[in-house]
Amino acid sequence: MELSRIKWKFIISNKIEVMSSIFLEQSMELISQWLKHFPKESTWIENNYGVPSIIIRLDCIMRDGVVHVYEIEDRPAGIGISSHINSCFRSRLEEMVKKWPPFVSVISSSRSSNDDALWIPVISIEEARSRNSLLLIRAEPGDEAFIEFQSRSISTLVNEGSKLYGEGMGLWRAVTLDDFDELPWADGFCLKPKEGSRCRGVEIWIPGKQNGKGGASTRSQVMRGLSCFEQMYLQELINPLEEEFEGRILRKIYRVYFGYNPQTKQYECLGGLWVARPNLKVHGATDSVAGPITI
Repeated sequence: MELSRIKWKFIISNKIEVMSSIFLEQSMELISQWLKHFPKESTWIENNYGVPSIIIRLDCIMRDGVVHVYEIEDRPAGIGISSHINSCFRSRLEEMVKKWPPFVSVISSSRSSNDDALWIPVISIEEARSRNSLLLIRAEPGDEAFIEFQSRSISTLVNEGSKLYGEGMGLWRAVTLDDFDELPWADGFCLKPKEGSRCRGVEIWIPGKQNGKGGASTRSQVMRGLSCFEQMYLQELINPLEEEFEGRILRKIYRVYFGYNPQTKQYECLGGLWVARPNLKVHGATDSVAGPITI
């Protein structure tokens, strides 16, 4: 499927994944812990609702009855795409939107593509300055042109992509180049920058495999990655699930959205998508396959 309006292209599967009550229970506990450890900033959503973002996403898998988290995305993309593909998600999102104050999206010119126009109005930065509406701001944390809108933001701005929460939750720990020889080479691991998104700067080491292919890193790539950052986060290896598609075995993860309900003061599951690729770095690339997740 090609969505030319937003310059995204990928394959859609009709296979529906249904999340169990166990998945939901564990997800809510993870979100509860995330709320305790995610850094605060002076946004509208934090000041009025006491949470970092009006909508978040768990990138995860469930294996042997346990939810394993890759990331908890504080300002997730893909909401419009998911509503386009998944009618159950779209219905739940529409009901949740009725409980939210009205807001619009404003997107930095540095962003090459975005799907917000598929679910909410999108305005320019000039329009944002001329009105007092609440905003979903799509900009890099260091983009100073958008700092003036922080008090109107319904999601993160300066803390977008922060992975500090994972230290407090025990999901990963900080390492430096000095730790290179002590990395768990025999077990496998993932290294990620301390902030960021879309798999940028991520290194994945798979023991006993032909690294350097299919998203796996070589030892020299791991060393180079550690050399580029003062610190990185070390996470244990979480192998994606497997999905057979047209005779190929793909790597699959879940991308499940949770919207904040100001009436119940809780995040509630909206559903989402499963995404699979012939690559360890699973995200919405042109070679990815996506299908609906319901609850």
